Amino acid sequence: MKLTLSRIVVALVIVLVSARAVAAGPLDSGDALSQQGAIRLSSKVSISQFQFVGGGLLGTLVGFGLGHAVQNRWTRTGWIFTLGETVGMGLFAGGFLHDSENPDSKVGIGLIVSGAILMGVLRIAEIVDIWRLPREMEIARLSPAERSRLNTKPRLAVAPIIAPSTYGLAFGVRY
Repeated sequence: MKLTLSRIVVALVIVLVSARAVAAGPLDSGDALSQQGAIRLSSKVSISQFQFVGGGLLGTLVGFGLGHAVQNRWTRTGWIFTLGETVGMGLFAGGFLHDSENPDSKVGIGLIVSGAILMGVLRIAEIVDIWRLPREMEIARLSPAERSRLNTKPRLAVAPIIAPSTYGLAFGVRY
């Protein structure tokens, strides 16, 4: 089997995704939502509304695990995005340097594409992780009575669609 750059990138992505799954670990139960509105992730860590929104914006706009650092989750999952996006940036920059020295070689294009794909995949995963996981962890750790206070039950919405050329009905589920 020939070792190609695309196989190396695929292996890197698999390793990073596996490391994230292992780092996430099982969820503990029993923690509750505090009176100030903080999301309690464990008895030692809580995320305030400012940390949630600020970390989410920083993780979405800048990346590199910085949003996880703001949310005090860098040692758990943020390091994966820091390492992965740095490797992707290195592949991307290495491709440009290789192309400037050897314009006829196709290795530089492969490095550029591999770096861009790695950074794109990790950025999407980081955005999903930074916005979705704190809320899921908050709800998973609440008791059934506390969950009912948050009104997190799924809701169904139905709305008519009235347009000049057509009529219809739209359905939506919010959970």
